[in-house]
Amino acid sequence: MAAKLGFKNVIELDSLDSIKIPDGEIISIPFLGEHADLAHGKTAYVIRAGMEQILFAADSNCLDRSVYQKIRSLLGPIETVFLGMECDGAPLSWLYGAILPSKLHHNHDQSRRTKGCDSAAAMDLLETVGARRVYVYAMGVSPGSNSVLDLDFQKDRYK
Repeated sequence: MAAKLGFKNVIELDSLDSIKIPDGEIISIPFLGEHADLAHGKTAYVIRAGMEQILFAADSNCLDRSVYQKIRSLLGPIETVFLGMECDGAPLSWLYGAILPSKLHHNHDQSRRTKGCDSAAAMDLLETVGARRVYVYAMGVSPGSNSVLDLDFQKDRYK
C-alpha cells in the first residue's frame, strides 16, 4: 500500500529479516498484542546500534514468553525497551469484525482483545529479553483511543 501511495524504497520485512544501517541494523520480530493477536497485524523492531540493542515493542503483550526467549537466544540481551501499556481493550470484532470470515461467539470475542501489556506481562517481557531500561508510553490516554479501543479505565464492567 505504501508503494501505491507513492513512497519510494518500500521494503517488506518478515520476522527476523533485517535492514543494514550504518553501524547496526533494524531487525523485524514477531508482534503479539494490541491487534487482538492477529498474525501480521503489526511488527515490532529491534534496532541494533553499535553494541546497544533497543526493542520498539509498540503495544506488544507477552502472551508467549517462549517467543521472547527465542529472540534473546538469537539476538542476545536487549538492553532498552520502548513499551506501550494498555491493560484493557476492546473485543476483536470491534476493529476487525468486518473482515473476519464469520461472526465470533461471545466468549471467543472476549478472549481476543485489543490490549497491550499489563504490569505483570511487561515485567515478564523485560526480564525475558534482559532489559536494563524501559520507557513506557500510552497507557490508553491518547485522544480518541476510547472510541476505537474501548480504553476507559473508569469502567468496572470487566470485573
